[in-house]
Amino acid sequence: MAIPTGTVERRVIRLSGPAALTVVGTLVGLVVARRTFIAAHQPLSWAAAAVVAAVLLDPVVERLATRIRRVPAVLLTFIVVGAVAIGTTYLVFHEVERAVNHLQQVAPDAATAIEGRNDRVGDLARDFHLRDRVVSASHALSGRVTGGGDVLRSTAGTAPTYLVSLVLTIFLMTYGPRMATSALEQDPSSARRARVAAIVRPAVRRARAAVLGAAALA
Repeated sequence: MAIPTGTVERRVIRLSGPAALTVVGTLVGLVVARRTFIAAHQPLSWAAAAVVAAVLLDPVVERLATRIRRVPAVLLTFIVVGAVAIGTTYLVFHEVERAVNHLQQVAPDAATAIEGRNDRVGDLARDFHLRDRVVSASHALSGRVTGGGDVLRSTAGTAPTYLVSLVLTIFLMTYGPRMATSALEQDPSSARRARVAAIVRPAVRRARAAVLGAAALA
């Protein structure tokens, strides 16, 4: 029985010069973009935080800007917000530290009283070495909790980061509306400009409400 033989046609795909340059350029661009993003992730996070802060504080600045100029309104808003944030942080951590110190004083006495009971609970507490364990736990908790002054001192070490974010936020709040209006005016179509404005304004309001709602829930 004869086995038919055939020829196998081999097709070689050849890339043209422009196509090869496009492929190589795309790969190089992706690598560069990835490394650029990795190297610039910290400044990008600062910029994102500045945008969020500017969006959240813009209604307050708008109300103040009706009475004074916009730049003093921005500065006054940040002074008030900064004072409230620093004061609240100090008070919260100071109260936590005081509560932990009070717990460290009264918890061993309470454990001693439980161990002194002449019932099954007292027997279990003595077998469990309740007072020693409570003292150890209170000391460990005291070592993990910092006071308001310690928090402010540790936060002062990150002042350059906050300063950069503050400058970006002030810039966006001062010139952001003007920049957005100028960017929108680059579109020659008045109908499209109106449509974009009608979409962006509610979107910003909804984003602001979502951030405030998430903060309140937290």
